[in-house]
Amino acid sequence: GCPLVLADIPTFRELWDGAARFAPADNDAAVAALIEELLADPIQRQALGSAAQARAARYTPEATAASMAALYARLLSAQRAAA
Repeated sequence: GCPLVLADIPTFRELWDGAARFAPADNDAAVAALIEELLADPIQRQALGSAAQARAARYTPEATAASMAALYARLLSAQRAAA
């Protein structure tokens, strides 16, 4: 349930956009400023924390394993079709 402050990189944006705040990866001052904003704003802090918790629920070990198994099955099927 903690709000996330993450490096502003494509992978994190893809996974967490709408459920986190982003700062340039090489800008410590920007990270600190976002954390200070969240500390000063309990409503935003709670909203982002709840959003992050809900988003994280999508990425259980079981869901990740099922997605990887489906990906491998598609790749094998495509390889067999090309052979």
